[in-house]
Amino acid sequence: MNGIKRRVEEIEAGGVDEQEKLRELEIAIARFETVLHQSNEDVKTMPPLPPRSPIQAALNFGAEKYTSIPVPVLAIFACPHDWSHFFPNDPERKAARLAAVTANCSARAETFARGVPTARVARIPNADHYVHRSNEAQVIDEMKKFLSALP
Repeated sequence: MNGIKRRVEEIEAGGVDEQEKLRELEIAIARFETVLHQSNEDVKTMPPLPPRSPIQAALNFGAEKYTSIPVPVLAIFACPHDWSHFFPNDPERKAARLAAVTANCSARAETFARGVPTARVARIPNADHYVHRSNEAQVIDEMKKFLSALP
């Protein structure tokens, strides 16, 4: 959705090759339709989702940036996630996926740290998505460090 939005904004702003941008927009919309159709099919078999937080929606869709957070923040990233159980018979594919995921989560953690410079950003490598479950002791340790540094 953000790619489509960006292309529309570029066309509206002018100063671009409109024919090329319209082709790019058409391709982006076709891709989006494919993904949307698949997502709609997947959702049919899922239980209802809880209501989306307006803050999470704003962060996900770029509507609002939260760079000035007036409270202490501890952000814990599972970076990289634990990929040990994926691709057990394909070490090259596992290594490639791990490299891509590591780059992605590192970029997110660094972006968060730059955007909220007062935050304490902790990275716990080889943790599960539910880092508080897979690496409970490390999470508790990070929380203690964070809390002990508060004024």
